Amino acid sequence: MDTHQYFTRNARWIAILLLLGWYGFFLVQKVDLTTSDLGRHITNGSVEYSALTTGDMTLFHDVLGTNFYSYTDPGFTTVNHHWGTGLIFYAVHQLGGFGALSILFILISLATFLIFFLIAAREGGYGIAVPVAALVIPLIAERVEVRPEGFSYLFAAIFLWVLWNYHRHRIRARWLFALPLLQVLWVNMHIYFFLGPMLAGIVAVGALFFCRQERVKIRNLMFVFVGTSLATLINPFGYRAITYAFTIFNNYGYRLVENQTLWFLWNYGFGDPNIVLYAGVALLMLLAISGAWYRRRAWDFDSSAELAFFAFLGIGFGVAGFLALRNITLFGLFALPVLSFALHRALPEKYLHDPELVFLIGTTAAACGLFFLYHAYPVKLQAVRQNFGIGLQPNVEYSMDFLKAHHIAGPIFNNYDIGGFLIYENAPEKVFVDNRPEAYPASFFADTYIPMQENDALWQKELAAHDFNAIVFGYHDLTPWSQQFLSARLHDADWAPVYIDGYIIIFVRRTPQNADLIRQYEIPRSFFGITQ
Repeated sequence: MDTHQYFTRNARWIAILLLLGWYGFFLVQKVDLTTSDLGRHITNGSVEYSALTTGDMTLFHDVLGTNFYSYTDPGFTTVNHHWGTGLIFYAVHQLGGFGALSILFILISLATFLIFFLIAAREGGYGIAVPVAALVIPLIAERVEVRPEGFSYLFAAIFLWVLWNYHRHRIRARWLFALPLLQVLWVNMHIYFFLGPMLAGIVAVGALFFCRQERVKIRNLMFVFVGTSLATLINPFGYRAITYAFTIFNNYGYRLVENQTLWFLWNYGFGDPNIVLYAGVALLMLLAISGAWYRRRAWDFDSSAELAFFAFLGIGFGVAGFLALRNITLFGLFALPVLSFALHRALPEKYLHDPELVFLIGTTAAACGLFFLYHAYPVKLQAVRQNFGIGLQPNVEYSMDFLKAHHIAGPIFNNYDIGGFLIYENAPEKVFVDNRPEAYPASFFADTYIPMQENDALWQKELAAHDFNAIVFGYHDLTPWSQQFLSARLHDADWAPVYIDGYIIIFVRRTPQNADLIRQYEIPRSFFGITQ
């Protein structure tokens, strides 16, 4: 009896349900709309739908290809690489609000995990795949905000399932021909679309080297590679969408945590337990791959070729995860089948005939590792428990209700974090900045946005240029310049704070038009600990 036979049908279902519950614990999170991109995606979909139904192609082009929502540099060209997801998010939001969007994302994420897990269980056995899945789920759950990239994870899972099962002669060739069609959706929904042709190309090249006698297989896989590559051109931007995916960071003037390397974040003191977990899983994966390669003579030639394929995926996505925090989810997903496959071939044969021991050791090790990890970094689990639920976080829209009820007009100065929130809540009022660095010249952040918050003379210059009437600021922005700016405005007699909640503070300029509002709602400076 091996690890494939150990689990009965009922035991397999129980294991799957427990794993889905463990992953679901991280997924069921309320949305903080003040810092999320979700509001902007919904507004994108609304504008796109309006443009398409009215035939206004100028509007459609503007929302897809320009800095459409900002008054600071509205003509700056960009590529809205997730415009298709905006349509889906808008439609779902129209049907069921933010709760429906949460449920959609949860279902997509669980389906993605299930596909990767089934591949892992098929290649490594349930006795290995179950503890490995339990271990990597926190990595997979690094990104649980409702985002377009959820579709990329799902498409990557489908591509891997189809390509791998065709390679293993488990499905017919007709499944392959759905992949170019899926690629058309992918290229219009998220910038990770290049993973489709990449996966198809890796399998095709592997077949060319290791399966030379199977000419039909090679021909079909090469067709899929060429077909998915050509399908990436079917988008409103043509070849620009492809080049943009690899040049987007050439114009990225604002440093985001999610784009930093794990080494940088670790040295910076970023307290995410997934950095430690990543290191442990990556090390275990390298040891398993090395052990499997050492024992390759115990397996047939095809298994050696398959190990090379999985090793390439594991190391490739491992490097991607190290280079940017945002890629940890991808690493966790691909580490699941890679590690399961490699462990099954690295373990001595005597252990494979004792699957109860393999499962017990693996589950105990995973549980102990996660317990000590989250005991050392309790903030992660505490945040998950506090935000548990679907839909929006409580009272998150109150600030915008205040803004609208009192007809506070622009121009509004806002900080980076809440740009998407204002785009959703306060349209058609334009924003100063939003959380799309690629939609603004890099010089805008380096020469204007950051310096004007640090230097009062530059602030006065921008105030004269734009004639700001209000400041709407997410005060949880902990960047040095934002904290310095807030302190300066609280001491600035020209501005009156009139609203604050758990997310947002609103100032209005002391003008005759705002006199009644200030008289009724001004918050005394003593509230903020200011005595002079």
